[in-house]
Amino acid sequence: SKAVGINKFTNIIFVYATLQVLELVCMYNQISSVVFRRMNFERLWRVTNIFLDHKVSPTPEEICESERIFLPPDHLSRRAVAFGSLSRANLAPDELADLQKIFNGEKYIIIVGQNRKKRSIFTKNPASDNCHIVLHAEANNEDIVKSTLNLAILRRKLESEDDIRRSRNSLSLLEISKKECDKMFEVYMSSLEESRWKTEFLFGRCSMRSIWPL
Repeated sequence: SKAVGINKFTNIIFVYATLQVLELVCMYNQISSVVFRRMNFERLWRVTNIFLDHKVSPTPEEICESERIFLPPDHLSRRAVAFGSLSRANLAPDELADLQKIFNGEKYIIIVGQNRKKRSIFTKNPASDNCHIVLHAEANNEDIVKSTLNLAILRRKLESEDDIRRSRNSLSLLEISKKECDKMFEVYMSSLEESRWKTEFLFGRCSMRSIWPL
């Protein structure tokens, strides 16, 4: 040990730190080489937005190249941000009735409005942040995919809007987004299959569900 100079404490720390960094690099390369064909919400959100930009879904290999491993996901691609309850935005009864008309027959509803449960007077989020999906208790994976596509379309339309928007004054945008989603949903599902994504058992169970007449 004296010949290579590791008898000193500082040298030991340096060698240890170097080995730890090398181990992390090896772990990162090992994990990043794994190609996931099964969706979690972060992958679904990224694939959906790429589809809206290019009208074709990226392959699992393409998503794998830029997938975050040690870093947290983007804010809008977090499942806790995208999915919520009817009460999160203090939805009024008349707003709920209007939303049920727009999403009639669907097993999801999209609500526009600030999160009243985690509201901060110090930060203001754009309107595109202040909308979320409410899943029906009977919603399945296909409903989750469609609601995500619908949410991505709506968020793009809300990007230039102020943060005080609610469902009440966003009904026209919600209706337009829903119609656009209906038109492209089958194409989107076909694109996912062609890109070899597994669309069954997507990313676990979304426990936050609600019940309303379908």
